[in-house]
Amino acid sequence: MQRDPENKESKILHQFADFSGKRVLEVGCGEGRLTWKYAKHAKQVVAFDIDHDAIRIARADAVLNACQHVLFFNSSAKHIPLEKESFDIVIGALSLCCIDDEDKLDALSEIQRLLKPNGIFIDLRALESNWRVEVCDSQQYQVAGQLNDALEGLAHDEGANQAMREVESKGWYIKEKESEFDFFYYWDTPSEMKEFLESEWEDFEKIDEAVYRKANSLWVSAGADARVRMRVKMIITKWTT
Repeated sequence: MQRDPENKESKILHQFADFSGKRVLEVGCGEGRLTWKYAKHAKQVVAFDIDHDAIRIARADAVLNACQHVLFFNSSAKHIPLEKESFDIVIGALSLCCIDDEDKLDALSEIQRLLKPNGIFIDLRALESNWRVEVCDSQQYQVAGQLNDALEGLAHDEGANQAMREVESKGWYIKEKESEFDFFYYWDTPSEMKEFLESEWEDFEKIDEAVYRKANSLWVSAGADARVRMRVKMIITKWTT
């Protein structure tokens, strides 16, 4: 699988925040996939995730990249053991929707505590929207159909949106800027895509057999360089304290 070869995520992230000389905290960094897209510009990066295995991988990559200004550690977002007003930018990396609803306000309160006055919180996440399955080659792309949103995924979205509406009404954060963009996942074959969806995203997106058959048919008849891709709707919001 290949994520975002167009590098849209990185480009729009840098449009929403200037990382030069900044202290940055990343919430829900996973294995550090997004971290490396801005880390070289920042003065210091501190990134955490609740997943111990993911943090082990991120730390190994930091050693390989000789990045002494990037620190990874394990933590939940509900209680972040860091000094208040110590960061210029906090990035919620596809994480707010994954925090339990009863913990979201605590997490957003912690983020506010850690941000310096007039600090920036970047909320970056995918939105369930019946993501489109497409087959593409060097000449064109064709639509095979749409995935079906799972109820759990939709509930995660609504929980995140509700939490941000609440903290905005409390005056904790002010919305400065928001944008949506397409993020692509690519596979060499439709069967690889289906296997990924069924093993990794079974709680979020489902693929109908008819859509899978159509993708397979389009892939077989397309050019030799044909791949199957999923068009994911992403939203990025810049909040200030």
